Amino acid sequence: MKHGLRQIRAFVEIAAQKNFSKAAEKLCISASTLTLQIQQLEAELGVTLFERDKHQVSITFEGQQLLIPLKSILDEYDYAMHLSRNMADNVLGVITVAVLPTIASTLLPNWIKIFKTTYPKVKIVVYDLNANEIQEAVKTGVVNIGIGTAEQSDAAIDNIRLFEDDLELFVSKENELASFEKIYMRDVLHYPQILTLPGSSVVQIFMKNIEQLGYNIQNIDITCQVRYLSTALGLVNVNTGVAILPKSTPVSNFFPNVVRRKIIDFKPSRTIFVLQPKNCSNATLSEAFKNIVLENI
Repeated sequence: MKHGLRQIRAFVEIAAQKNFSKAAEKLCISASTLTLQIQQLEAELGVTLFERDKHQVSITFEGQQLLIPLKSILDEYDYAMHLSRNMADNVLGVITVAVLPTIASTLLPNWIKIFKTTYPKVKIVVYDLNANEIQEAVKTGVVNIGIGTAEQSDAAIDNIRLFEDDLELFVSKENELASFEKIYMRDVLHYPQILTLPGSSVVQIFMKNIEQLGYNIQNIDITCQVRYLSTALGLVNVNTGVAILPKSTPVSNFFPNVVRRKIIDFKPSRTIFVLQPKNCSNATLSEAFKNIVLENI
């Protein structure tokens, strides 16, 4: 059928109201639009549905014969819509998500909020993990979906690129580096370094780029290695050292002394991906969550 539900709904409403103006008001459309919809339906069906004069509207014999089957189409459609909404509202299940800590505290809450509007009864379990742990969790099926880097390609995992997350210098206002107009890596390495633990994407990128710049990692003063970026920010805040961290790292009011600076000769970034096992279980919910992530970045 070329013309659809709007034309059928217009026909059924006029038959019920026996008045074009009242039907148009009920459908929240103009009388001219309603007339056009009826003309379109009549042209497709090849019959006249209504006899109309200045005083009244009456349904034709052909229109009366078609009223019940056309109304049943609307009823079936309305029932299907009600059923689909009810199904979505009552879907039960669990999604497990492994995500980098920076993403967990910034982008993830909004993704979950959007997902919950459609699947309010689905439980979401979040694991804050480093890059290597996320890949392993996705590969072994511990989680349904991962948000992280893909340090090593794996045939068992599908990767979909999300965005580039640049690395920047985080330094205390009390540190003289904060007042430098231009900062080079040689300036940064003059101060104690606060790094994330081995296995994190940040420390891997740091080590790789330091070597490419010709520096010996053995000669670098690593004062602390931490798991969470919030811990690194706390140490930077009291000027224990400096840290090279992702641009996405949130700096809250708990760290009033922390400022960000770009390093002129150090411009690496990490690519953030959605990671899924190729043969994932709970595929419907996982796909729904993945699509929300991809559409809201």
